[in-house]
Amino acid sequence: MEVIKAGAERTFYHSFPRRRASDTPEVINEKGLELLVAISQMGLILAPEVVEWSIPLSDGSTKVIRHRQMRICFTELSQSELPRHAEVFGPFAMEFHIDILRQLGALPVIYVPQMVKGDRLFSSFGPVM
Repeated sequence: MEVIKAGAERTFYHSFPRRRASDTPEVINEKGLELLVAISQMGLILAPEVVEWSIPLSDGSTKVIRHRQMRICFTELSQSELPRHAEVFGPFAMEFHIDILRQLGALPVIYVPQMVKGDRLFSSFGPVM
């Protein structure tokens, strides 16, 4: 765990492109540059993700709710943490201050756990809420 010095500025980063095992450094750089061009032409790129919740009903059956979300991820880091972050999430990074992200409508991530298999009581609260 890295110790952050008092007063070290922390900002939010969007890093890309995520590496695949077969990617060479040249491929990563090419992908990153292509994404930068796309971002300059279209704005930030949101990726689709399907989220599925299984909700137990009072009659013993289960209702499945599927929701397609468009997402982009930002990670709060100090500049000294960025190189290690880039190893996983990509060597290109865009930096944003939180007030700008909030003005753009960014919201914190909220993880909603699935219910425990076989439990029809409290573990199902997350998806219902």
